[in-house]
Amino acid sequence: MDISVRKLTNTTTLKQLLHTNLTKTWNEDLQSDVLLYTAEMLQEGFSLLDTMTFIQLIYPKHSNTFKQMTDDLTMGDYFFESTKHINLPSDIRFQIEIAEKHTDFPNHLATIAAYLKDRSTQKKKLIAIMFYPLSLFTLILLMLFGIRWFMLPQLNSLHTSPDSQIIKIIIWFLTNYPYLLFINLCLGLGSYIYYKLWKKRVSPLQRARFIVKLPIIGYLFKLYYTYFFGNELGQLLNVGYSLQQVALTFQNQTKMPLLNDIGTALNVSLQNGQTFPASLESLHIFTNEFPAIILQGEVLHGLGIKTKLYAKRCLAQLYRELSKQTKVIQNILFLWVALTVITVYLILMLPMLTMIGGL
Repeated sequence: MDISVRKLTNTTTLKQLLHTNLTKTWNEDLQSDVLLYTAEMLQEGFSLLDTMTFIQLIYPKHSNTFKQMTDDLTMGDYFFESTKHINLPSDIRFQIEIAEKHTDFPNHLATIAAYLKDRSTQKKKLIAIMFYPLSLFTLILLMLFGIRWFMLPQLNSLHTSPDSQIIKIIIWFLTNYPYLLFINLCLGLGSYIYYKLWKKRVSPLQRARFIVKLPIIGYLFKLYYTYFFGNELGQLLNVGYSLQQVALTFQNQTKMPLLNDIGTALNVSLQNGQTFPASLESLHIFTNEFPAIILQGEVLHGLGIKTKLYAKRCLAQLYRELSKQTKVIQNILFLWVALTVITVYLILMLPMLTMIGGL
């Protein structure tokens, strides 16, 4: 055991130690590191109680959290139940629950940790993709406020020019710009409140069916739902579940409402004599290829692996589509910035052009 501890300690990288000292909150990177350490310790033959004691030394700032987890384990709780103290997402806790109860837990826990780490990396990429257009949009708003503040008086002095229709339009826009912005903010807030109220009235599956029909973003959500369901489905298939058991398990779990709705709908369809691929197709929230992937996997075996691979492909396609749409938005914002700059130059040049026109 001592040799194993020294071996595992030596594998701790400098980057992970720095991350331990600097991180104070339970983000997905830290959560995945904890799960990976736990999996490695279990693979070395340690018990979960010994593992929690060892991890307290690696993450001293979170020692109280691991003491709480140790207390839960001592009282007979499952490991997945104790992970509530590190704020794991509900879908990850569900995967750990399945792995802990039905499979080679250490190896599958390592797989779950790697999945959580990869998801964290993808989220960071998404934030990086969205940051630039949001920055451009903020810059445009500030530029318009600057133009209104510094150049509106100059435009008002030129308002009496005989050929000033364009100037009148610019003056009207700059004068009413704060009110237009306020109206748009109110509309956005009203839409958000309406969505929250509507969200409470309909089931998660009904929301998903509505969202995938929306233009532009509908296909993105269809990719996401396929990725989300495909990953959970593949996880259960890989531990030996049948498709019927998967549907029943999804229906019985309460951690993820959408998965619960999907499981309920699948069970109803299966009881009515539909095949699993046909049941998936009737939900109308997945990609067109997904039911065919399930059907082909049933015939040729390896369904769990193929499902997870396809789910991973959907995630990659989702980020490619997001990148494409973000570039379109960036081009529109660049054009807006260019027009704003041109407007500034025209405003600066108008006094001279007015004088020339009066000669």
